Amino acid sequence: MEHPEEEASESQIQYFSTTDYSGGDMYGYNTPAPPKPVVDQKRPLIITVFCVIGFIGVIAAPIIALTEDAKRIGEWYQPFLLLNAVIYLCTYIGLWMMKGWAPILLTIMFLVNQGVLYGMGMWTPVSLGNALVVLIALAYMKKMD
Repeated sequence: MEHPEEEASESQIQYFSTTDYSGGDMYGYNTPAPPKPVVDQKRPLIITVFCVIGFIGVIAAPIIALTEDAKRIGEWYQPFLLLNAVIYLCTYIGLWMMKGWAPILLTIMFLVNQGVLYGMGMWTPVSLGNALVVLIALAYMKKMD
């Protein structure tokens, strides 16, 4: 045993091999991973309530679209209601998953529906009831990813 470096154990040699890399630097120190951006993924209760009510509305929309009253409004109204239901379904799924695009899509749909109601001569101040949902969703947008 004339040369101590010849006595290197098997584990010391494997530590620096590419197959047994432990995540540390070349001196064996483990450095912590950089911090991840903090995004609160917990869905607020009010968003959950809006989503549940929205999902019920999405289920009801095709039923309403198939009524005689919807046919009397115009031939375009039934496809409009069905397309509206599909887009709102996507919107409420996005809100449920706390996606940042969902409040934007909700705002666009709110404005489109307000325009359609106004164009049909059916707009009333009560039609602004969904504005509260839009405003609350926009207020929570910073907590969405």
